[in-house]
Amino acid sequence: MTYNIDNIKEKGLLAYEYVRGSSLYDTALPDGKSDIDLGGIYLAPKEVLFGLSENYQSQISDEKNDITYYELGKWVELLMRANPNALESLYIPKDKVIGDIHPAIQLFIDNREMFLTKECFKSFSGYAYSQIKKAKGLKKAINTNPEEVKERKNPL
Repeated sequence: MTYNIDNIKEKGLLAYEYVRGSSLYDTALPDGKSDIDLGGIYLAPKEVLFGLSENYQSQISDEKNDITYYELGKWVELLMRANPNALESLYIPKDKVIGDIHPAIQLFIDNREMFLTKECFKSFSGYAYSQIKKAKGLKKAINTNPEEVKERKNPL
């Protein structure tokens, strides 16, 4: 059986669900054009954990990636590597949490400072650098050699 967002919820495997993205930071567009992004952690079914099924899925997302759930083991792995999205999930305000938080997840949240290590600097600076590279790629000539950019002439 392949797991998806609906059957993870139906089987009671969803341990933590929260709002993320622009809605988390209250930067969603006021006209309602922003979608609501959700994140979460789910517990793999026992038959998968016991090796009785080959249907392990470390991540489950919808078609648009507006909803993304990580399997607990994958989430812990991401936390250990100081993944910004995983770390963010430890700091979700109570009003942005949907439903109850599983006690296992609450244990991580209660000890979230343990994941703030020197590795975070590498992770966040690497992310920032990649974003700068993407931004420079949009208007490469302007960002790399502004003196080479010729001014547009007015047709009149």
